[in-house]
Amino acid sequence: KLLLIEIYTQTDSEYANPAEAVKWASELRVEYPNHPMIDFVEIVALYENKNYDGVITATDEFLEKVKNGEPFYKKIYMFRGLVAKATAYFAKKDWELAKQNFLRAVFTMADSKPPTTNFEGKPNRWAIWALVRLGQIEDILGNRNKAVEYYEKALSYEDHWGLENYIKDYPDDGYDMEEFPGQLPPP
Repeated sequence: KLLLIEIYTQTDSEYANPAEAVKWASELRVEYPNHPMIDFVEIVALYENKNYDGVITATDEFLEKVKNGEPFYKKIYMFRGLVAKATAYFAKKDWELAKQNFLRAVFTMADSKPPTTNFEGKPNRWAIWALVRLGQIEDILGNRNKAVEYYEKALSYEDHWGLENYIKDYPDDGYDMEEFPGQLPPP
């Protein structure tokens, strides 16, 4: 099921079937109610199915488990939860709530030990993706200088994830609505 959910939730894939992915992810959550990976699989499926309110609700539950330190819900998962919630607001064009949540992910990265890492010494790709999304919002809102500032900040981190290939043109070319809203996780 997990493999098929992965295939069914690939943005713009000819094999995409987000409704089926949501159904199967929900079934897996019943079987594994306290497994962060299964929670997040459902969040991605909900996003691809354009159920953005469902993403926000599921992400709030996910973040609460992380905050409470429930078994298997590691502190590092805070980044992906915040970015998922923010991306749902982004897709809903609620720019202010999207910005607030993306900024929370960036601040979480800044508060980690050592600074700007995923608590293990590497830049966190989810927090870096939050910087990229903040740049995209600023481009959409016509704040080009602020957008470039976010893109350049994202590019300033050592790239362990291959994100540079995706974002390197944004400082010069910007982001436009043709790409909107894009996938939830970082590429």
